[in-house]
Amino acid sequence: MQFLGVGSGIDTQEVVQELLRGHRRPVEQLQATNSERTAQRQAYTQLSEQLGDLAGTAGAARNLGETATRQVAVDGPVTADTQPSTPVGSYQMDVLQLAARHAAVTTTSVSDPAATFAPSQLTVQQDGSTIVDVTADSLDDAAQQINDANAGVSARVVAPAVGEFQLRLTADQTGVDATFDTAGTGQFSSWETTVEGQDALLRSDGITFARSTNEFDDVIPDATVTVTAAGAATVDVTEDEQLVTDQAAQLAEELGNVLADLQEVSQPGSDGRPGGVLARDPAVRQIAVELRNVIASGTQVDGAPASFQQLGIALTRDGTVTFSAADADRFAAADPSAAQEMLANLAADIRERARDMSRAGGSISRATDRIDLQTRLTDQRIEQARARLDRREELLTRQFTQMEAAVAQLNSLQDQLEMQINGFNSGS
Repeated sequence: MQFLGVGSGIDTQEVVQELLRGHRRPVEQLQATNSERTAQRQAYTQLSEQLGDLAGTAGAARNLGETATRQVAVDGPVTADTQPSTPVGSYQMDVLQLAARHAAVTTTSVSDPAATFAPSQLTVQQDGSTIVDVTADSLDDAAQQINDANAGVSARVVAPAVGEFQLRLTADQTGVDATFDTAGTGQFSSWETTVEGQDALLRSDGITFARSTNEFDDVIPDATVTVTAAGAATVDVTEDEQLVTDQAAQLAEELGNVLADLQEVSQPGSDGRPGGVLARDPAVRQIAVELRNVIASGTQVDGAPASFQQLGIALTRDGTVTFSAADADRFAAADPSAAQEMLANLAADIRERARDMSRAGGSISRATDRIDLQTRLTDQRIEQARARLDRREELLTRQFTQMEAAVAQLNSLQDQLEMQINGFNSGS
């Protein structure tokens, strides 16, 4: 006879864990629920980031009229640098003359610019004020002193013919105001004006504009016209129609991507396949409905109802967004201001909806707050269940340990009895 039990080789820990297996299932189910909520939280975080990007794109499209570049076509000897605020139109003008730097050269020459001569004085005056007053004994010396003075006139030794060196002075700036007069002694007593300093002259709309440089910033409002030669010129400023199409395409693409992702995460399961991570969440479906309604509801242009299909943006029956660049191009070409107004209205509505959904207190924030609360409550239930399991495991382990000790004692008594019985049998 032998008592079987822990003391006879039964794995107490294995028995305890087997008894607790059924009690662990509720904890595992709660943990699985929180894993799903973590995935839901991540899906909402990604959605919030997408809506933030969508709001940024919509903001740029809404302000297109303030930031859009102009298309410029020029016929004639000018260039034009425009701004978004430059008025659309055709501007005719005549360039009468270009701005020039005043220049003068000594009429006497020397055979070597470094060779010394009797010290000679040179004075340069501009608008009655002396800007240069030097005494030099060579052309190189005079040029060095003048250039070091940095007074608005530059000096250079030139050689019109081999072995004939002269000193040339040139104004640093173009225009009449930069002209100068020269006077001097000895080598610098005689000068010839080689270029007469002058302003650029341009006539437009019967007005003659004079500027010290070849740039005119007030002939066309909010634009800079640079003249390159004398002659007639026309500058045509038009809307950048392609920019409207490009912005509409980008807006439609990002909106379509958001709606596609919303459909994926909210797709219900079927035929044994799991649904999206937010399939049972009504908040995500409401977000999709609101975004689609932006397209479906249309807008107002010049006070009249208008459809975004004119801008190439439409909804299909399954709720996806499509874009037709051809439709957008036609609309922008036919009525640029209406196309910009429609794009601005659409962008403003999308931006407002997207920012409302992703802001603190918005629909996404409320959904994530709800998920976080549910997660915390479930975590508390998990901790409570684990504490109960720990206590039960401790109790079962103690009970089996006591049983093991009792079985060991019974086995010891059995061994003693068997020894005594064997002793009696051998004595008889």
